[in-house]
Amino acid sequence: MVIPNQNWSIYFYSVLRPEPDRFPYPTYGCLLRRAGMRLHHVVGGLYRITPDVDKFQELSPNEVLEIPMQFRAWTASRGDVFPNWFVSAPKTKARLLQSTAREDYGFIEPFTKPEQVQRDRHDKFRPYTPEDRYKTASISSNQNKDFNRPLVPTPRLVDIKDYSNTIKIDIKTWKIVVTDREFTKEAKFLSDKTSIGLASGDQSKAKIIVFTKTDEEILGIQGNAEEAYVLEIGIEEEKVTIKSRTRAGAFYGAISIIMLNQQVTSKTELELPVGTIKDAPRFGYRGLMLDVGRNFIQKVDVLKTLDIMALYKLNKLHLHVSEDEGWRLEIPGLPELTTFGSKRCLDESKANPCLPPALGSGPYTNSSGTGFYTMEDYMEILKYANDRHITVIPEIDMPGHARAARISMKNNEEFKLTDDADNTKYEAMAGYTDNAINPCIESTYKFIRHIMAAIKKMHEDIQPLKVFHFGGDEVAAGAWASSIQCMKLMRKDNDIKRYFVSRIAEIASELQLDLAAWEDGVMANPTKLYPRKFFKNPRLPLSIYPGICDLIKYSPVEFCFGPFRATKTKSKIVVLCHATHLYLDHAYEPDPEERGYYWAARYIDTYKSFGYIPDSIYDNVDNSLFGIPISKEKLCDGDACVPLTKAENIIGMQAELWTETVRSPEHMHYMLYPRLLAIAERAWHKASWETVEKQGERIQKKNNDWAEFATFISDREFNRLEAMGIKYRLPLPGVTVKDNILSAASVFPTLVIEYSFDEGKSWSQYDKPVDIKDQRTQDNSKPLLFRSRSHNGQRYSRVVKKEV
Repeated sequence: MVIPNQNWSIYFYSVLRPEPDRFPYPTYGCLLRRAGMRLHHVVGGLYRITPDVDKFQELSPNEVLEIPMQFRAWTASRGDVFPNWFVSAPKTKARLLQSTAREDYGFIEPFTKPEQVQRDRHDKFRPYTPEDRYKTASISSNQNKDFNRPLVPTPRLVDIKDYSNTIKIDIKTWKIVVTDREFTKEAKFLSDKTSIGLASGDQSKAKIIVFTKTDEEILGIQGNAEEAYVLEIGIEEEKVTIKSRTRAGAFYGAISIIMLNQQVTSKTELELPVGTIKDAPRFGYRGLMLDVGRNFIQKVDVLKTLDIMALYKLNKLHLHVSEDEGWRLEIPGLPELTTFGSKRCLDESKANPCLPPALGSGPYTNSSGTGFYTMEDYMEILKYANDRHITVIPEIDMPGHARAARISMKNNEEFKLTDDADNTKYEAMAGYTDNAINPCIESTYKFIRHIMAAIKKMHEDIQPLKVFHFGGDEVAAGAWASSIQCMKLMRKDNDIKRYFVSRIAEIASELQLDLAAWEDGVMANPTKLYPRKFFKNPRLPLSIYPGICDLIKYSPVEFCFGPFRATKTKSKIVVLCHATHLYLDHAYEPDPEERGYYWAARYIDTYKSFGYIPDSIYDNVDNSLFGIPISKEKLCDGDACVPLTKAENIIGMQAELWTETVRSPEHMHYMLYPRLLAIAERAWHKASWETVEKQGERIQKKNNDWAEFATFISDREFNRLEAMGIKYRLPLPGVTVKDNILSAASVFPTLVIEYSFDEGKSWSQYDKPVDIKDQRTQDNSKPLLFRSRSHNGQRYSRVVKKEV
C-alpha cells in the first residue's frame, strides 16, 4: 500500500513545543520542508502532522521518512516523549501506531550522548554509574540488622528491652475486648485485619487485646494529643492493652499492633515484642495528594492507597478531581461534566463528544484518560477513608486548570463558565488557550455553589465536609483581558483575582466550609497574601504551599525553595508541599530511563524525601537544579531567607502525585513507593538529627538513621507491600570491581541482587564478593549484568551493565 500525499494525519502529544520559533503556526500548518509535512497545533500539548500536497512524496512499503523537528527547552529523559501516537483519516477509525503503543520507551532511541542527558553546559548531573550506586548504597548496606526500630513511622517513645522477647498471639485462642463502646469500630477494624475474634468486655481474662479509654494525658503531649496512644504488650502476661483518649488514638494503637507483627506473612499468629510504646504524631496533618484529573485512578486503586496510608499513619487524602484534561466526579444536575468532561478521545465526527487526547492517552476512551467516580463510588471512598481515620479533601481547581469544566458547560446557559464576547488571547500551562473559567459572570458562582453544595451533600452522612480546596494556581496572565464582563467589573473592583477569591470565600462561609488553596491562589502578588478580611469562612483558610521559588529562572545556581512568608501571619495555616522533596511525580534518579519530571529537582529519591526537614526548610539546601552545590549560607546571604516566626501555623506536610506520566496502577505504585513511606516517617516522627546545628554532624546522624530505616523497609515493609499487590520501585544495584573482585550492594540492603556473566542467559544470586576470574569461562569482553529482585521473586529492576 502506498501512503498518499493527502487526507491523513499523525497525532502526537508533547509537553515540549515543536518548532517554537514558528509558533503560532499558520492556519494551514507549519511546513517541515525536509519531510514535506506540515505541523499543526490542535490544543494544549496535542499536535498533528499532515502531508503537504505539493511537497510530500508518496511512500511505498518499507520506505523510511525522517521528520526532523526542534523542540522548546531541554529533554533529558526518554519519558519526555509520550506514547500512543495515532493516525487518522476521513471516514476511518483512528489507529494507534503500534510501535508507539508501549510504556517501556522502546520506540525511542536510547540516550547515549552527553548532550542528550545534560540540559546545558551548566548541568552537573549525569546518569549514575554502577560505582555511583554502590557508593550511595554503602550508606545503608553496612548497617547491622540487629537495630532497635519497632515499626514505621517511628514512635515517640519506645520501651522494648529485647526484640527477641516476644509474645505470640494465636488468632484462634486470643480475643479482642472493648471496655468503652466508643472504640467499637477500631476494635472491629483490628479484628478484620488480624482475624482475631471480638469478645465481651471482661478484662480479667488472659489472651486478650484490650481497648481502654483513658483520661490521662499521654506523654504530656499538646497539640496532637487527639491521636496519642499507649500500647502495652505483655506487661501483664498474655495481654495487650491499647489506651487512648480518642478513637483516632485507639486506631493508631491498633495499627501499631499490625505493624509490630514480626510474622508479616503468617495467617495463624501474630508475634509482638514485649514492651511499651507511647506515641503521638509530629503533625496533625499528614497528607497525600492524588491527581486523578490528568489521568484517572480507578476506585479500587484509591481504596488500596487508603489501606497503605492507614498503615503508615497518613490521615489526609487530597483528591485533585478536576483538571484541564478531565472532570472525575459525578455532580447531580450537571451530567455533562461526566458524560463529556470525563472522556478523552479523537472525535472528528462529533458523534461521541469528548475532550481531546492528552498526555499519551491515545484516540480511544479505553485508557487512563477516561473515567470518573459516580456518587456511589465517591461515597464508598469516603466511607473507606473514614473507617481508617483519613479525611478526604476534594479539590476542584479554578479558575485556571479548568478546561474540562469550561468546555463541558459551554451549552448550559444557567451554569455557563465563559463570556461569549470574550476573545482574549492567552496561553496557560500545557499550551491551553481556553482553560480559565470567567470570574466576572454570575453563572460562574452559581456553578461553584452548586458544586460545593453537591460535594458537601455527598459527605454529609459519612464524613461531614469541613475543607473545600479550590486550587487557585497557575492562572494565565491576562486570561480575561478582552472580556466585556470583566471590563465592567473592573470599574468597581480592579483586582479580578481578589474578587474571585472573596466570592468563593463568601460561598464557603455560607456553606460553613473552610477553604484550602495552592499558595499562589491566595497571593495578592509574589510577596504578599490577601488580607484576612477577604476570607469570610468560619475558620482560617488553609494554604497548601508548593515550594517554588518566586525568582526561579532555571539558572544554574537557583534553588527551589520559597520563603516561609505564609507562616509570618496568622491569616493562613500552612501545609508544606515542597516540590524539591515531596513531589512524587519526579524521577528517582538523574537517568533518561526513569519515569517522571525533573523541573523542581533533577531527581527525588527515597533518601532525599527521608532527609526533608520541615521545621527548617533552608537546612534542606544541597544542590541547585543543575547540580551545583549550594550552602545554606550562600542561599541565605543577607536577608534572602525569611525567618520562621509563626511555627504554629505549620500544621503538616503532604506528598503530591501529579499524574502526567502515570497511566496505570503499576506507574502509580512505582512513583509512590517506597518514597511515600519516607514522607510518612517525617510527617509522624521528628528525628533527633533534624536539630543538629553542624551540617557534617547532622548528615552523619541522618545517614545512621537512614541506614536503619532502609534496612527495616527492605526487610519488613517490602514483604508487606508485596502481599498487598504493590509493585514498588526496585532500585538498581550498585556494583564495583577492584583487583578482579566484584562487590555489589543495594540501597535497600535485604533485597536480593542477581548477576549474569552470559548476557542474561542465566542468573546467580549475589551473596558475597565474587572473583571474576573464577566465574568467567568464555568471552571476557561481555559486560556483566546485575539486577535487583523482589522478595517474592516475581519482579526485577532494570538491568545494570558493568564493563570490566
